[in-house]
Amino acid sequence: MANYREVIGVKNPKKINRQDLIDMLNQYKSILNDKTITYLEDLINLKYSVVINTDTKNNQRLKELIIYQKIALYNIYCLTKKCLDNNQIMMKDYIDQAWNNHLLNGYLEHDILLEMNLSENDSIVTINLYNIINSQERNIAELTRLKEKLQHLKQHPSYITMPKISSYITENGEENLIYTMPYQNTIDTLQQKQLENDIIQMNQQIHSQPNLEMENNLQRKHQAYQSLLQFYHLKEDEMKTIPTDSKVQKILTYQRNGIQFITNTKYI
Repeated sequence: MANYREVIGVKNPKKINRQDLIDMLNQYKSILNDKTITYLEDLINLKYSVVINTDTKNNQRLKELIIYQKIALYNIYCLTKKCLDNNQIMMKDYIDQAWNNHLLNGYLEHDILLEMNLSENDSIVTINLYNIINSQERNIAELTRLKEKLQHLKQHPSYITMPKISSYITENGEENLIYTMPYQNTIDTLQQKQLENDIIQMNQQIHSQPNLEMENNLQRKHQAYQSLLQFYHLKEDEMKTIPTDSKVQKILTYQRNGIQFITNTKYI
């Protein structure tokens, strides 16, 4: 048995059985042409990756079909596992509750690498890649941003320019105006407290002592992340940036063959 360097968590809540896909594909043989059926069979048999090998003309018609989406998810999952196995990294499947617990414990730290999902609403396969990088420079920039935001909030309370939201007539026939001031003032206070807590945590993080074990774990995870970028033929400089105010988070997206890739990088 291989000596795996670490376990990488993968969320694949709709893991699909190979035989189920074959049975489902048989139902399409009277609908799809032979070339398309062969193409889908090859994807099931992992002859090549759906990410980089496709008949573009067929794919335009196929990508909206549930059979294509399920086969694509299966193909990506199996070939990703093979890629990580070759790098001596074991995949561990997470059930929904365990995954949610990781989310609550802070941005999937530190063992989560990949999330695969099939969105029935958007009819698209989504692959989320998670990466964590240690960056003192980014942390300092984020600390500055938080301080500036807190100062602006204190100097420019939101309720000052808030318009009235309604009015009513009293028994004396006078109009009484209702403003959002008390509610907005409460919101401002909560935002200030949250920012103050964030600033304290960021200060602690900046001045914390280096942890060699954590550094090694982050480095191995980053190497796995880079391996998958290469495996999926993705280049960060060719991906679209999703705007975010945070200096310690970078989100990129790219779509190909009916598959949406999203990279989520957190700097700590």
